[in-house]
Amino acid sequence: AAEQPRCDRFEISPTGPLLGQRTTRLEGPAARIEEPILEAEGLGEEQFRQMKKLGARGGRRPLRFQPRGAAVTTGTDDLGPYLELRFELDSGCYATTLIAEITKNPVEDEPTEPTPEEAGTD
Repeated sequence: AAEQPRCDRFEISPTGPLLGQRTTRLEGPAARIEEPILEAEGLGEEQFRQMKKLGARGGRRPLRFQPRGAAVTTGTDDLGPYLELRFELDSGCYATTLIAEITKNPVEDEPTEPTPEEAGTD
């Protein structure tokens, strides 16, 4: 509760591990939350050691981020209506994560074929 104002200003954030040489294991109350989750996913001490042997950098990444300079443009071109999003993210943050959060739909790696209704062939 004492850190809530700093958290609200995005000065501090909870983090998650990226397995590798620089990964630090948590201690105290945070470890009591994180360790059972890692264990349930099969990520124990041995997996951390293996990643270190493979030379994976690892580290910790914030579990939330705040985009900067966000802007939205709409229009129509020869392909039809469009929506253009512009924003800046810190290194290690992914635009697909932001778009999935905005749309509340999963972002697919590969485009899917349109349904017959979408293609106008029904």
